[in-house]
Amino acid sequence: MDYKYIRSIRSRKKAERDRFYTNDLTHIVATTKSDMLLVGDFNYTLETNDSTGKKHFSRALASIVNELDLHDVWNATSTNKGYTHYASKTASRLDRIYVTKHLRTRKTSVETIATTFTDHFAVVLRLAIDEPLPMRGRGYWKMNVSLLTRCNIHERGKNIMDKMAATQEVLSQYRHVVG
Repeated sequence: MDYKYIRSIRSRKKAERDRFYTNDLTHIVATTKSDMLLVGDFNYTLETNDSTGKKHFSRALASIVNELDLHDVWNATSTNKGYTHYASKTASRLDRIYVTKHLRTRKTSVETIATTFTDHFAVVLRLAIDEPLPMRGRGYWKMNVSLLTRCNIHERGKNIMDKMAATQEVLSQYRHVVG
């Protein structure tokens, strides 16, 4: 199955973003005959409930989404709007994933997850696929057990696992899931 993945650029200048949606993106997808994912930090909202503050609407982005018959994968609920960016007094859903109708039927879940490397929440989409995963190598992995005798490998592994568990516990407070 063929898919086209397009990541939106992030520019602080409205004119550059509009030019991307109006000219560049239109040119990129003009020849697309496959399923498509349009993903990014759009810095715009298309729906009134996508922000608690000032609405930043883009006709150019709305036009692309409508012309390509793309669908937003997020299903907002009254308790979970899916906001991905929080400021001092506002929250907005700037980060979105748009897919073609066929891919939307393959959606199994979508969620937002707090991350440590950006001030935005990550949007995670899970899709069901028909194709089997490829087998690589001989089909199994065997660890070189002599590595276990090296300098404090057990202690280092335990420390790493403890840090991962603590991080997961903190991040789980900020996890939002919509089926």
